[in-house]
Amino acid sequence: MRTGVDAPGFRMPCRAARGVPRGKVGGMKVVVFLFAFAIMIASFFAFAYAFQFGEESPILAIALFTGGILGVSASFAIPFHLLGATD
Repeated sequence: MRTGVDAPGFRMPCRAARGVPRGKVGGMKVVVFLFAFAIMIASFFAFAYAFQFGEESPILAIALFTGGILGVSASFAIPFHLLGATD
């Protein structure tokens, strides 16, 4: 005899039954995603400027390239750690 999620005909309860208020489902998730996306795009610009400033100032190029790597890493980590899993 199967019970729980594996049982035939099992349905997840609606959002209201699970305690999720109406209208508050995904608003902040979009803001966090757009913030992470903006960090990623800014990091790509940092990569590009690192190669442009490389001949003039190697220290600035290293700092921009490292900042680009850290920015892309942060932009991928923010949604995974701050946003909850979806159903």
